[in-house]
Amino acid sequence: PGHLRYIEDEIALERLRKLRKERVLTELREERRRRREEDDETSADGDGGGTRSASYRTSGPGDSHIVANVHFVYQRALKRFHYPLELVLNYAEFAKRHGSTNMLGRIYAEGLQRHPRSDGLWIEAASFEYFGNSADDGA
Repeated sequence: PGHLRYIEDEIALERLRKLRKERVLTELREERRRRREEDDETSADGDGGGTRSASYRTSGPGDSHIVANVHFVYQRALKRFHYPLELVLNYAEFAKRHGSTNMLGRIYAEGLQRHPRSDGLWIEAASFEYFGNSADDGA
């Protein structure tokens, strides 16, 4: 139970990080647009002053750190609680939302080893293999 609450908090933190990043990038774009307009006006006056460009990295190590941490916590929870089906399905949904296709294949493989009689899990795994993974022979 504590693991799931922690995972939810980390996912909420990732959403906030994405929103903040988008806001900062939007402000940066607006600032660049304003500078360009000001430069156009000053170049029409004949000043010809130099401009400095503000740099902001659009991607960095923080972009994947939270997602990697959530993957780690899911793995720990699965091992600790012996792969409950509901947790396997939640983890698969998380991996789908974040585009972790390599990890999704592993999740389905482990889940099917632990729950070989789960029809829903078999259908999801086959659907992923056929549609999501572009591996016709794997389904």
